[in-house]
Amino acid sequence: MDWIDQYVILEAKQMLKHSDLCIKEISEELNFPNPSFFFKYFKKHTGLTPNQYRNS
Repeated sequence: MDWIDQYVILEAKQMLKHSDLCIKEISEELNFPNPSFFFKYFKKHTGLTPNQYRNS
C-alpha cells in the first residue's frame, strides 16, 4: 500500500508543478472521489496543501 501512496503523491506533485490543471481536475485525473478528499490525502502525506505545494 505504501508504494501506491508514494506513486499517487509523486503524480500529484508532478501535475501541481507542471500543469495548469486546477485542483479539482487533478483530483479527478487521479480518481479521487472529490477534491476535498484529495486535499486531505495530499496534506496527510506531504504536510502541505496542494495549493501550498504548487506555490512553493
